[in-house]
Amino acid sequence: MPEHSTEVFILTGFLGAGKSTLLTRLMQHELEVGRNIAVIMNELGEVSIDSSFIPKELPRKDLTDGCICCSLQGDLSAQIEQLLQEHRLDAIYIEATGAAQPFDILDACTDPTISGSIEVRAVITVVDAKQWDDMERLPPELSGLLLAQATHADVIVLTKTDALADPDRVPIVLAHLQSINPSAQIIASTRAGAAASAISSAERVAHAPVAAEPLHLHKHLHLNSFAFYPSGPLIRQAFEGWLGSLPGQLYRAKGFVRLAGEDGLFLFQHSYEQSIFTRFLVDVPYTPVLVFIGVGLNPAVRKSELRLLQASDETAGIGR
Repeated sequence: MPEHSTEVFILTGFLGAGKSTLLTRLMQHELEVGRNIAVIMNELGEVSIDSSFIPKELPRKDLTDGCICCSLQGDLSAQIEQLLQEHRLDAIYIEATGAAQPFDILDACTDPTISGSIEVRAVITVVDAKQWDDMERLPPELSGLLLAQATHADVIVLTKTDALADPDRVPIVLAHLQSINPSAQIIASTRAGAAASAISSAERVAHAPVAAEPLHLHKHLHLNSFAFYPSGPLIRQAFEGWLGSLPGQLYRAKGFVRLAGEDGLFLFQHSYEQSIFTRFLVDVPYTPVLVFIGVGLNPAVRKSELRLLQASDETAGIGR
């Protein structure tokens, strides 16, 4: 038995549920209590947008353009081993892609090269309250993934409870989650700003075995992604109109973008038909880039359309 065992926390949840927001709060808490931590972030796309929120002083590994539950499973084990060799860590936080199955990530953590040096402390699943309440209207592959993510969680963080049109639905959603996972600790919030101290003290619990066939959403639904690098500021109204008229199914979009008539860089987040633009105040020269994840998006056509949404020199204003 090794002298030192590093705790591992696994964050799962579908695209746009609030994993990165929760991870940011957890990082703040861990730094406040003086623990040595590292982060592994997985993105289906070729660019890691959310890693920009991780403090520079923290060791970090990015796994992009694939999912650690299948195609990058071996890479995850190798990245954990490398972090353990380079740093003496109290904990490693793994933020999985929204299409990941918790059981498959746990399986990667049993690799003989690392299993003796780590302890999986908790699987934390972030659930979008409105999406969960709309479960019956979702494709069966997607609803099956949401159920699997919640079933195998030690902690469930229910987010965006204020997005439910009827507040009386909140206790119904909570009761449903508790019924499918009675042993889980469930925390409800309007955002993913749950109590970090409660999560960091969570413990693994026994769960029923999963089905023999792994569920990889990006394969069953042909989930794909593409990145677009704007050469100039976007016209916001035209861009939002374009988002609302896309064929196929857009599950998630995010990135850094400049807007016509506005100064500076904006963080763009889109999920469940809602878009948010937040002025990005971090003094880091990020290249404008947008990442889109969905089904039937036809990247070549979409990129051509996006180029037409860029402001001309005359209309760009100060958004440069």
